[in-house]
Amino acid sequence: MTDHRDHTFRRPNIEWVFGMLSALLVAGLAGFLAYQAAFGEDRPPDLAATIERLERSGNGTLVMVVVANHGDAAAADVGLEAVVTAGGTIAMRKEIRFDYVAARAIRRGAFVVEGQDVEAGDVALRVHGYAEP
Repeated sequence: MTDHRDHTFRRPNIEWVFGMLSALLVAGLAGFLAYQAAFGEDRPPDLAATIERLERSGNGTLVMVVVANHGDAAAADVGLEAVVTAGGTIAMRKEIRFDYVAARAIRRGAFVVEGQDVEAGDVALRVHGYAEP
């Protein structure tokens, strides 16, 4: 005895539509990544330091700083120096290090200036350098 029923299965059209859209999306993403790998710009780290705010504390001033990396590559072991002047002469130098600043990211830190009130114009920031991670 044989079974004469038709066992063919037909997929709904909506499955074909979503399958093709998914395939196009994956192919487009793969093409974009391949293009970026071959021809995309890769600017080195471009670091800039600014004073975010000053806070008075019991023993001096807390200088809150922001280090921004505008480049396409990350930077490691970033050295930042603050030179504090008082009356036109250098009163003190401070340094902090950031272990890692990702590409197109910011990091925050602070200098503690003991024993004196400091204004933003009294502090000069300078990025010393970085290493490739």
